[in-house]
Amino acid sequence: MKLDLSSLTNDPSPLVKRAEEIFRLGKVYGLRQQGNTFLSRVEGKSQDSYPVSLHIDDNGRMDGYSCSCEASRRYPGPCKHVVATLLAIKEKYGGSDLSDDDSGFYSDIDYSDLF
Repeated sequence: MKLDLSSLTNDPSPLVKRAEEIFRLGKVYGLRQQGNTFLSRVEGKSQDSYPVSLHIDDNGRMDGYSCSCEASRRYPGPCKHVVATLLAIKEKYGGSDLSDDDSGFYSDIDYSDLF
């Protein structure tokens, strides 16, 4: 499966710009895959780190995410830490098949409904 994050990379919103900065500064770490779930930790402004979890359904669509930051609790939609993790997934897995055994990743992920 190839990730298509064009809806993110072409989005000029402050949230995406901040997520790109977080990613570029290497503040997303520990990225790993467990079946259809991706886990990471993202360093925040105060040097605290936030655990992030993204779940991809068998059709290749992100159907759940979580982050422990305050913005994630207060506002709807993904926070900058979730978006930064998506960028890290794109870098780590790029155009390769995301399946780590037989986890069912065979279609493109569509993030358009999240933004």
